Amino acid sequence: MGLNFVSEDTNSYQLEEIKKKNLFTRWRIIILFSIFLSIIFVLVRNDYRLTFNKNEKLELICGPKNTLNSSNDDDEVRREKIIRAVQTNQKSFSTLPNFQKIYPIQEPRGYRGKNIWIVKIIFSEENPEHKKIPEQLCGFNIDILYK
Repeated sequence: MGLNFVSEDTNSYQLEEIKKKNLFTRWRIIILFSIFLSIIFVLVRNDYRLTFNKNEKLELICGPKNTLNSSNDDDEVRREKIIRAVQTNQKSFSTLPNFQKIYPIQEPRGYRGKNIWIVKIIFSEENPEHKKIPEQLCGFNIDILYK
């Protein structure tokens, strides 16, 4: 099913099949390019590691005696709970590379500058394994410092 053109050339041309093949090739290139971009996105989100579906969070030990209850605890009880939380989880933090020190401290935070208890962890150098540390330790905020 070709089209005949009147010209010096007496060959018949099949333009419709070429257009169909060209569209198929374009769709194939678009699909392969999108797969390539999604693989790069997944690798970047996983910090360029090929280990997927692993538990990347540090396992912490929290119980009723060392977990923050912000509605019922007064300042003295919070101090005791944060000290217990730091002491019970010190071994799991000390296994991280470049670990130096962990301690509780009371610092002003927020709009009004209210003193709250936080956990400070000091490392000598930055390491990708430090991303395992959660944002809170038994309900208390964690600050990570590098020296």
